[in-house]
Amino acid sequence: MVRHAQTLAKEEMVSDQPRISSVNVFLCFAATERRSMTLRVKRGISQKCCRCVRVALAVLVLMSAQGSSHAANRAKKARERQLQCGESFEDALRSAERFKKSRDMQMERMCLERALEIEDEAVLPMVRLADLQHSDGKLSQAMELLEMALQLDPHSTAAHGSAGSVLYTLRRIPESIGHFNRAVEGDVASASENLPQLLNNLGLGHAAQRDYTQAARVYTAALRLLGGAAPAGGRAASTSNMVLSILLNRGNAFVEARSFKRGAASYRSDSEPLRWAGSSSAARQINRPAHAQT
Repeated sequence: MVRHAQTLAKEEMVSDQPRISSVNVFLCFAATERRSMTLRVKRGISQKCCRCVRVALAVLVLMSAQGSSHAANRAKKARERQLQCGESFEDALRSAERFKKSRDMQMERMCLERALEIEDEAVLPMVRLADLQHSDGKLSQAMELLEMALQLDPHSTAAHGSAGSVLYTLRRIPESIGHFNRAVEGDVASASENLPQLLNNLGLGHAAQRDYTQAARVYTAALRLLGGAAPAGGRAASTSNMVLSILLNRGNAFVEARSFKRGAASYRSDSEPLRWAGSSSAARQINRPAHAQT
């Protein structure tokens, strides 16, 4: 059908006495609304331009076929999401969390989309989808989701924290710090367990602006919340990795501020040898904001 319509258009454009201008032919193919095509059919009939009518009808038929195909694909994907993720909003979120723990990002994404199908103004799945987009390097899509989430809930600490991380990656540092500050303020009020990670991210923002003294203060506040300077043997691995990351970031800030003794103390974690430096997961967090848990 497309080939037939293109052939008709080419014939009309090279005709000695074209009954429809090349601009209108291209508009026929560029139109995305059926109303526009319907009007072109009626106009062709009124002008007794059979070829105009045939071109417009061909496009209409093609659009109808494509619409049916897209609708069928959407219905199929919706059924798949329902089977894999559950029927309720809570089921979808629980399934997303399960797939997150098993590092199945594709299924996690599917279940978050399922949650938004059920509640299209739910902020939490929007933020988590934005974090996945950020991880995939799709920064503009991530910011679109976060802006939508912040319109729905301007006080969402999760949305502010994730927006700060995306903006940091985009090197829009002042905006990033603004969002990190909003997230920290909200988490201080709620005594959230995410606060140390948010403070670490805020410290990275200050360091990026070469405000190393303020960065070191923020890192120190994060370490105090975590209850110690050095990773303890009984501490959860994720917390130990975070402590190590913050210690190294604080050491870097002290060194940049020319406070070498304090930098060395931070690197050595109060005279404790820095034997945790082999932790690859901790090393990956250094100088890069991590997503707070949502």
